[in-house]
Amino acid sequence: MPIYEPEIKYADMKRIVEDGHVCGECGGRLNIAFIGGKNVLRCANLEHHTITMHDYKNEERIRQHKMDSTALTKLTENQMLARVSMGGKFVDDLNPVEKRKLASLARFYGFDPAMGEMTIYQGRPYVSIDGRYRKAQETGKFNGVESRPATKEEYESQRIPPEDYLWRADVHVKGAAYPFVGWGRVFAGETMGGKGFKPVEKNPQRMAEKRAEAQALRKAFHIELPSIEEVGTPDDPNIIESTARVVEPPIASDIAQDAQEKPPAVNRDVTLIKTSTDLYKAVCADWPTSFKSSKDVNKELGINSWTDSSETPAQAYERIASVRK
Repeated sequence: MPIYEPEIKYADMKRIVEDGHVCGECGGRLNIAFIGGKNVLRCANLEHHTITMHDYKNEERIRQHKMDSTALTKLTENQMLARVSMGGKFVDDLNPVEKRKLASLARFYGFDPAMGEMTIYQGRPYVSIDGRYRKAQETGKFNGVESRPATKEEYESQRIPPEDYLWRADVHVKGAAYPFVGWGRVFAGETMGGKGFKPVEKNPQRMAEKRAEAQALRKAFHIELPSIEEVGTPDDPNIIESTARVVEPPIASDIAQDAQEKPPAVNRDVTLIKTSTDLYKAVCADWPTSFKSSKDVNKELGINSWTDSSETPAQAYERIASVRK
């Protein structure tokens, strides 16, 4: 059956046709017809009712400008912002501040938002399975991945209900004696209640497999950012269960102490501050009275953890230093 206007707005239908999306079942071109008093998005076969989310015009343009991690980290902020605007996951939902944050993080980690390798969702950064695979391949140590559905015994040992989908992935790394194992789960509730367009609804087995691959790749190649395949799930590390607490304002003596602390005797070369660990060590060493741990640094920067930051470690250091000169 075709897709009627109540399911997709007319403006979105026009955009889908103009961007070159095609039928998800036959690959045929889409068009808009007026049937029964309603606008309808359809291909030549009225029995088909899915569309691909591929924008072939944009994808071809991206393929012509594909870049590796080294080249991506050397882009200017404006150049990376241009790649953010080329497309990617959730990019149309980002405000200007979030786009700048995405550009900054992509430059730091060497991911390509134009290829959908990194995005911002609800203010948090996420990495896609495509980004993890490219990073793994660039190391020269990636030696393949094997994946399969979980066995009945594995379901039982992990206490997974049979209606959920569970997969295992083994990532092999050259020189490692054993593979890095990842588990991917799709909860039954994720596959229900929608209109069938989401990947997790259309193919929950493949989504569970992707989540397993992403977890194994994350273990093997030490990219600690959360995976976009887990957005909104109970396994999403950005969903935090906590209780509220009262945050007391700083007392006057603390403020005075911070303000009076002298700048470091030696000017630090900020170009050497490349990681969050470098940042924390530098700040705690240069202003030991004000900063005892990474938590103190994060508090100064107004973030809960480094993944919340839209700055590079060097930029964060310079901001802290600027108020203490």
